[in-house]
Amino acid sequence: ELAKKYPVGLVLVGGLSFSGITTTAQKLMLECSKVQPAVKAIDVSNRYDYNDAEADGVISIDVARDPYKRLIQAAMASDPDIIFLGEIRDKAKGNWSTQIALSGTKAIAEVHAYSVASTLERYCEMTDKAQLPGLQSVLVISQFLLTLKDGKKVAIREFLALEPALLQA
Repeated sequence: ELAKKYPVGLVLVGGLSFSGITTTAQKLMLECSKVQPAVKAIDVSNRYDYNDAEADGVISIDVARDPYKRLIQAAMASDPDIIFLGEIRDKAKGNWSTQIALSGTKAIAEVHAYSVASTLERYCEMTDKAQLPGLQSVLVISQFLLTLKDGKKVAIREFLALEPALLQA
């Protein structure tokens, strides 16, 4: 609920591989579109599993067919409200996520990390720190899977909303 109502800015979803961070980030984008049907959401993560009947109004662009810079420029040219970037693995994608958020578009991205603190640390390593104070808001969701005695898995999430100036520290 908190993430759906969060203002324009950067949303980072962190966790370990196979902990459901991609699913959480995709569902967050879908829920934002459901809460406000006029929201234009663009998925540039190259995740075909997200393109299902539930994903009305979500445009998916194939990263494999287009260099990333042109892809982001094309996505931004359509004046989206939300862009789902998928996993941030390098400085180029980290810097694009910051640029998108600075433009007034919400950027949702994944960072593979163990906790909120390590998600922020890894993100800061992969972006230009001088740009971070210009962001309006940052929301970090960190999650891991807990296996119950009956074998059922439950996602445990930790949320942190912070002022961008704190990212420079």
